Amino acid sequence: MRKHFILIPAILMSVFTFAQTTFTQVTTGDLVNDGGWNYGMCWADFNTDGYPDLFVANNDGDNGKLNFLYLNNGDGTFERVTDGQVVSNGGSSYACCAADINWDFYPDLFVANHNENNFLYLGNGDGTFEKVTTGPVVSNGGKSVGCAFADYDQDGWLDLFVVNRDQPNFLYHGTGNGEFTKITSGVLVSESANSSGCAWGDYDNDGFPDLYVANSGTLSHLYHNEGGTFSMVDQAPFNADISSCSGASWGDCDNDGDLDLFVSTGQLGTYVNWFYINNGNGTFTKVTDSPLVNEANWASGSAWGDYDKDGDLDLAVGGYDGNNMLFENDGTGVFTKLSNNAFINDASYTEGLAWADVDIDGDLDIFTAKNNYFGGNNSFFLNDGNENNWLRVTLDPMLNLSANNGDAIGAIIIAWATISGQEVMQYREISSQTGGGQAGQNEIPQFFGLGDAATVDSMHVFFAGDTFKAYDVEVNQNYVFDIGTAAVQEVSGTDAFNIYPNPAGDYIWIASNTIIAQGLIQLVSIEGKILIQKEIPDFPKTESMKIDLAGAGVTLQPGIYLLKLTNRSKSFTQKVMIE
Repeated sequence: MRKHFILIPAILMSVFTFAQTTFTQVTTGDLVNDGGWNYGMCWADFNTDGYPDLFVANNDGDNGKLNFLYLNNGDGTFERVTDGQVVSNGGSSYACCAADINWDFYPDLFVANHNENNFLYLGNGDGTFEKVTTGPVVSNGGKSVGCAFADYDQDGWLDLFVVNRDQPNFLYHGTGNGEFTKITSGVLVSESANSSGCAWGDYDNDGFPDLYVANSGTLSHLYHNEGGTFSMVDQAPFNADISSCSGASWGDCDNDGDLDLFVSTGQLGTYVNWFYINNGNGTFTKVTDSPLVNEANWASGSAWGDYDKDGDLDLAVGGYDGNNMLFENDGTGVFTKLSNNAFINDASYTEGLAWADVDIDGDLDIFTAKNNYFGGNNSFFLNDGNENNWLRVTLDPMLNLSANNGDAIGAIIIAWATISGQEVMQYREISSQTGGGQAGQNEIPQFFGLGDAATVDSMHVFFAGDTFKAYDVEVNQNYVFDIGTAAVQEVSGTDAFNIYPNPAGDYIWIASNTIIAQGLIQLVSIEGKILIQKEIPDFPKTESMKIDLAGAGVTLQPGIYLLKLTNRSKSFTQKVMIE
């Protein structure tokens, strides 16, 4: 069973702040003048030139408005594609998501249609596609309005979840080469509800993606992944909340190494949005006093992104009946609602939205898809930027043969940097669906705001059961992280270090038998959860180190634990008994 080993930060709060960052609304070009009844959209590099392109799902196919594909020119402008099935297939399209499903390192595309068969296209890597015409994914029509890829059983192939209105949802298990089998039993596909959106996120850090499904008029559900099978989370706060929900977004808003959850709801003046803070032990606390949940607006799309590059995730929320909203994070999960910028002042009918650095200039830009039943166009905003440093990280799994997932969906990236004199950890999970409003997908490369940090001190990537590391990464660049060859080797710890006493009580002494450069010492539960962590610049041979168990701030029950000692290329593990 594959596990992600998550680093717990010593200091959580980012305090590096600046004046509000602004946006410039783009008013020229097809991108913002094509109209349509648009619900979902996704960023992906469909022609593999290094710049994110844009697909927009259109619900107005019967009136001659087909789905839209725009290729990025690299300068903040786009060219609309007018040839090919991907833009000539008419449909009542609500949602879309993109990922490499057949391991050719080209993004593929799924489109969810309402009351007709769904679409699946295999990307050729040049902005063109081949339509898949056989198989359950494209022949089991339903009332589909949302979708997301994830490798839910960690077999190396991406799977697909599709949400439907007023009928059971669909789950398709990937079997390789872009082929799927339909799952017909289990809790994910047995309930008939008015589902609107979905989002995968590994909220308990066990290596298996969990799933949140937003429903309208009935309970929305969090499903816990138990190694490839699912159970519904039926404890508070997820056993009581009912609203007209449109979607959800996972993100680590308080920089503590686990995913928190925002859920957007509908009906102006009646419902408020939901915000759940992850407690780090498999439970959540519902936040009831925050600008995120104090606005009785009709919200739709939502997306986390560090728009001001200060080292924490901010939140954009689309306004369906009213202005968009942008909430600035102080680094601890405390938010301020901003006012009076171009994005916020763009009023009404926003559905899906998502972030991408479209011109690779070091800040996040944002597109909003609009359900323009009453007329109008989609909107696009270029970030005006600021002086803060940044890093855009692309994972390159080309040589990693342990996963058939060219976009590294589900990978965890953790970056440590010293911002305004404090050590700050930022945590990202690569996802094929990042927001509500039926669908919105941020670009796959992960963006880290760094404030005044001169370098990224260290970066850890957890993917397909392997661990990868980089140190002293230069800022202000599009950084390609090679995860094909840099895996940390897991070896026996018997000859690397000694533990005493064992069984242990209030403390453990570790004596090193080798030189460990820039290492980590971690106490891990049998289930794989890191309970105590200590980062060390180096660990010379023959040196001993004391780990205070009683004063570590965690409750340790008697039993067997794992003690891990990790350096840049190897990880040593030994068992320890705690009395």
